[in-house]
Amino acid sequence: MVKFPAAGSNAPEAIPPPPAPLFSLPMLLAFLLIGLVGGVRMTPPPALERQACWFEIPEDEKADCYLLTPPGARHVAGAWTVRVPVAVLRARRGPAVAAPVVYLEGGPGGSPFDWHFDPDEPADLSEWWPRSAPLRQERDLVLIGQRGTRYAQPPAECGPDDLGRSIRQYGSRHEQWQDWFIERECLERLQWRLVPRDTFSTAALAGDVVDLLDALGQEQADLWGVSYGTTIALEVIAQAPHRVRSAVLDSPFPRHLADIGADARPFDGPLRRLFDDCRADAECRRQAPSLEADFASLLADFNRHPRRLTIDDPVDPGTKIDMRLDGTDLAVLVLYKLGWQASEIAATPRFIMQLYHDWRPALEREFARAPDLIGLFSEQPSFYANAQASIIICREW
Repeated sequence: MVKFPAAGSNAPEAIPPPPAPLFSLPMLLAFLLIGLVGGVRMTPPPALERQACWFEIPEDEKADCYLLTPPGARHVAGAWTVRVPVAVLRARRGPAVAAPVVYLEGGPGGSPFDWHFDPDEPADLSEWWPRSAPLRQERDLVLIGQRGTRYAQPPAECGPDDLGRSIRQYGSRHEQWQDWFIERECLERLQWRLVPRDTFSTAALAGDVVDLLDALGQEQADLWGVSYGTTIALEVIAQAPHRVRSAVLDSPFPRHLADIGADARPFDGPLRRLFDDCRADAECRRQAPSLEADFASLLADFNRHPRRLTIDDPVDPGTKIDMRLDGTDLAVLVLYKLGWQASEIAATPRFIMQLYHDWRPALEREFARAPDLIGLFSEQPSFYANAQASIIICREW
């Protein structure tokens, strides 16, 4: 208690106590706890920078294009700032009234903007407009490129010069391990650019999807993943399940599997079923009485003496595409047919016998009928960001 001096006293006046602080220590701790529990963002939000679209937009369609910059420390990659290309193909019936569909390309290293990759030409989305029209009646379709792919920063592509040098250095009959030497030099060049390799990972790609939803102001989205894109979708679900309304996993590749290219068991089952079914069917048995033996002989012959095939480019008339095909390539082609609709499976024994008797016209007809298969076997530059793919495969698979 403050004692006041008596009147006429020469005693000094008492000093008043300091004012109470606006926030006490318990209050500050309470605010901090509320921020942590409530999920208050402690880093800057993800940024969307509008860009001129890098593809042609039909007159009756609408689209917006951006570069996404992830927030906080996730956006730093050495001397680079990570930026990811995004295109929003708008709903056809006015403003979207449903959650967007986010498409996740395969790979690793795939991009929805690289269907027909040519570094000197704009991206070709001509297939996307009719393909996505049923989805886009009342919702937007969002295409997000993976880190390191075309239009992204930093780049993680071993481009046409690298891959072309592989062919020039080792010849047209070079093996895959010789490509790896070229890709290793590309990775070393990326490291020299001060790009940490953990910039490229499935977790980082999934985080970009969540950041994109934040930047677009969307609480939820429907995910559509294809091949390795299903791996990204599963990681998004693991990181932020409340942000995923539904997910379509097309040709899923679960995270716990090793590289299927190093394991023949997933391929043996479909072929064994094909051969057994043909033996059990009277008409197939009549047309191809030794289907399994003939197929094995065909693959062995192509492995001993790979064939060269030149066909017209279905996308760029007047341009030729060169292929070098060995037995493994023929096996992959047949397995792709077995993954299609039932009519293709039923026609596969006939296709194998056509290859066995006269391979060149059989392949020319097949590639003319299904031009999407050409990219699997041509000696043109890959559609994928090879360095990004190599980093993820080596670290995670």
